[in-house]
Amino acid sequence: MRTKWLVAACAMLLCITDARPQLRLPPPTFSGNTDISHNNQGCALLEKGHWDAALAEFKLALELNPRLATAQANCGSACYNKGDYNKAIQCFTTALELDPKLAYAFNGRGYVLLEKGDWNGAQADFTHAMELEPKFAAAYNGRGHALLGKGDAAGALADFSRTLELSPNYTAACNGRGNAKRDQGDLKGALDDYNRAIQLNPKYAAAYANRGHILRDQGDLKGALDDYNRALELNPKFAPACNGRGSAKWAKGDMDGALADFNLALELDPNYAAACNNRGNARWAKGDMDGALADFDLAIKLSPNSSAAYNSRGNTRWAKGDAAGALADFNRALELDPKLAAACCNRGSIHSHNGDYESAIRDYSAAIGLNPKLVAAYNGRGSAYSHKGDSKNAIRDFDRAIELDPNLAAAYNGRGTAKWAKGDTAGALADFNRAIELDPKLAAAYNNRGSAYSNKGDYDRATLDYDRALALDPKHVSAYNGRATAYFNKGNIAKAQADVRSCQQLGGKVDADFLAKLGKASALEQTAKKQVSPKEQ
Repeated sequence: MRTKWLVAACAMLLCITDARPQLRLPPPTFSGNTDISHNNQGCALLEKGHWDAALAEFKLALELNPRLATAQANCGSACYNKGDYNKAIQCFTTALELDPKLAYAFNGRGYVLLEKGDWNGAQADFTHAMELEPKFAAAYNGRGHALLGKGDAAGALADFSRTLELSPNYTAACNGRGNAKRDQGDLKGALDDYNRAIQLNPKYAAAYANRGHILRDQGDLKGALDDYNRALELNPKFAPACNGRGSAKWAKGDMDGALADFNLALELDPNYAAACNNRGNARWAKGDMDGALADFDLAIKLSPNSSAAYNSRGNTRWAKGDAAGALADFNRALELDPKLAAACCNRGSIHSHNGDYESAIRDYSAAIGLNPKLVAAYNGRGSAYSHKGDSKNAIRDFDRAIELDPNLAAAYNGRGTAKWAKGDTAGALADFNRAIELDPKLAAAYNNRGSAYSNKGDYDRATLDYDRALALDPKHVSAYNGRATAYFNKGNIAKAQADVRSCQQLGGKVDADFLAKLGKASALEQTAKKQVSPKEQ
C-alpha cells in the first residue's frame, strides 16, 4: 500500500528594519560673508525639516560662491532628505572635488549609498570619513549599517558599539546594534537595545517594529502586534511595520488580515522584496498558486539573492506539478543559504516523489540537523523510510513528528502505513481513524483505512472509505485500485472492471495476477448469462 504524501514547508523571511536618522550637516562658523549667511540659513531650515526652503538657500550661497564645498554638501543633505538620491550623490561628489578632506561629505554620500543598497560603496565612504574624523559617531553608525547589509553582523556590532561609546544616546545605533545582535541569535541582547532605543526616543518607529519582530519570533503575537501597531501610529507609511504585522497575523491564522498588510506594505514600497515574498506565501496558503508564483518571481527579481524567495517559488512550482522547476529552485536556495532547513526539507520531498529515497533521507536528515524541531522533516523522512520498507525507523520518525505536533494528521496516516506494513492492523486502523478525526478531508487516510478494512475482509467498510477518498480526490489512483479489489471480492465484477479502467486511464498500474483473475471472473459471468434454462426455451 502506497500513500500519497506531500510536504510544503513555507519559509517566512522578514527584512530587519534599518531606519536611519535624517541626514543633517553642522553649519560652518558664522561670518559676515553673504554666501556663508545663506548657507547657515539653509542649515537652520534643514534642522526644521524644510528641505525645499533649505535647498533654495544653499543654491543662493553657491550662486555667490560656486566653490563653497560646505554648501554643496548641504545641498546633498537636503536632496537626501527629499529622497532625490541621485542628485544627492552628485552634490556630495562635487563637494569632495572642491574639498577632498570634507569628512561630512563622505559621510553624507555614504548614507545615500546605503539607501541605494550599495553596501561596498557606503562602507568605503564611511571609512574615509572616519579616517578624516576618527571620532565621527555618525560615520561608525553608517558603516555598521553597511556591514549589516553585507551580512557581517560581527563587524556591524563592533561599529555600532563604537558609535555608542562616542555618543551614548545615539538612537539609530542602539537600533542598529539590536539588529546585529538579532542576526547573531542574541535575542535578549537585541531586545535590550530596542528597549533602550525606545527609551531614548519613544517616537522611534523602527525600534518598535524591530522589537515586534523579536516578540513575534518568540511567540508573543499580542506583544508583537502591539509594537507593529505603535510603529504604524508613529509612521503610517512605514512599510516594514506593515510587513511585520502581516507576518504576526499570519502566525495567528488571520490569512485575510495578513494579506491586507502585505498588500499595504507593497503599496507603500513596491520594491519591498520581503513583503512580496510574504504576500506570495499568503496567496499560496489561500490556494492562489498563480498569484503566489507571480509574487515569488517579482521577489527574486527585486532580490536575486533571496534564498527564501527561491524556496517559496519552489513550493509553488511543486504544488503546480512542476517537480523539475521546484528542484532547481530548492537547489538555488541552498546555494545561497546552505543552512536553510526548509529548502533541505522541501528538496527531500522532491527526491521522495521521484523515488530517490536515499537522497530524500539525506536531505531530511540535514534539515533535522539544522532544525531539530522541524516537524515536516521528520514526517517526510518517516515516509521515505516507509517506502524503503524500513518500518522501524519510519515509526520512530512519525512518533517524533506527532510528539512535536500532536494534531498532524499526515503523521498519523504515515505511522498507520508503517504499522500496517509490520502486520499491526489494529494499530494501523487506530492511526488512520485518528488522522481522519484530525483532518476529515485527508483522502490518503480514507484510502489507507479502506485497504486495512479490505485486508480484514470487511469489504463493505472498505468500499465506503474508498468512495470517500475518491469524493475528496477524484484522481486518487490507489483508491480506484483498492476499490476494484473490494468490488471483486464482493462479486461485483462490472464495478471492479470500471475502477480498473479508471485507474489505468490515470496512469496507475494494476497487478497482473489481479487482472487475470478479473478477466477470468468476467468470462465466467458472461458464460453464465448466455446459458438459458429449458423452461425459458
